[in-house]
Amino acid sequence: MKHKFKIAKEHWHAFSIESIISELITTENGLSQKEVDKRLLFYGENKLPEGKKITLIQIILHQLLNPLIFILIIGVVAAQGIHILCMQIPFMQNILRIEPITFNEWLYILALAAPTNFSDGGI
Repeated sequence: MKHKFKIAKEHWHAFSIESIISELITTENGLSQKEVDKRLLFYGENKLPEGKKITLIQIILHQLLNPLIFILIIGVVAAQGIHILCMQIPFMQNILRIEPITFNEWLYILALAAPTNFSDGGI
């Protein structure tokens, strides 16, 4: 079983330097090489385990398979469907006071919206 320091359970800043040195079994100049080798053998190296590497494709797939993305896609399709129906049905045009726009106007709108779409998406 590994050594449990009393210092870890209490407020470390409340201890004196001498009590910390004696508790950690060290000196003011640090550990001796013998003690370093002993602790390295007992505790191991002070390294974090390396995680699994994640590729760019895995990140993109993970984001695309998120359920919220499906909800957003359904919302976009529904909004565009309603918009197209409103543009094609004269009755809806009168109710919502919508005027159809030309293909060139659509291109102009897309050209204005493209920089915003790309900057928000992080592409």
